[in-house]
Amino acid sequence: MNANAAKVLVASDFSEGADEAIRQADRWARDTQARLVACHVVPYFLRSAPYFTQAHRKDSTDLLELEQAAAEELSRRVRRITGREEDDFDVFVDSGSPDAAILKAATELGATMVVIGAHGTTGILRLRLGNIAERVVAYAHVPVLLARAVPAPGSVLAATDLSPASLPVISVAGEVARQRGTKLTVLHVLDLQSVPGAWLGPGPLSAKAWGAERGLAEKQLRDAMANAGVEGEAKVVEGLSGREIVAEAERLGAELVVI
Repeated sequence: MNANAAKVLVASDFSEGADEAIRQADRWARDTQARLVACHVVPYFLRSAPYFTQAHRKDSTDLLELEQAAAEELSRRVRRITGREEDDFDVFVDSGSPDAAILKAATELGATMVVIGAHGTTGILRLRLGNIAERVVAYAHVPVLLARAVPAPGSVLAATDLSPASLPVISVAGEVARQRGTKLTVLHVLDLQSVPGAWLGPGPLSAKAWGAERGLAEKQLRDAMANAGVEGEAKVVEGLSGREIVAEAERLGAELVVI
């Protein structure tokens, strides 16, 4: 494996959500001419593997056997889902805390993107693992794609609060939209929670204040898109950020949301 080549790291727990992550990671790797690396983490607390009932973790030998079985299964899944040959991707298996191991693998392998299913294992196992995807997003030092199945190809939605830390999403979303030949919408939400007194409701003064805030936000948003060399629709709405981003994604039938 070329240490300097771009790498897309996809994490799999052998769930349906992880299979979707493999599909989208494969597409991203092909679009960006990156090396696809698939990883699986065997959690420390597992005495036996739910997918490999014959393997038990009583000692280090059993752990090695379990990791080998996981590597073989992961390789089979990647080949089946992507149609790749075995030498056209890499497999990485580790044991430990899943989120920590994924982050460690991303750093050690020099991944340029991490792809993980938005929903992984279900039932009591998921309760014990916690929300791995959230922790990977929170602590990763590279972009993270949370993969969900989409019914059909759609547009790209970028959401920014216009802070310096959020402006790079405009460039990233613009490049993805260009590669996929699809529409780009860049959204800014005037968040009611961040404006003192907004909860009191509209009035002559608040309406005037909102108009000034909206006009300023629209200009800043258009300027940010121009600085990024990105073309698309600039949109400013009022409301609660999380709710409005989801609503706009649904209205557009967006395939990808970049935040």
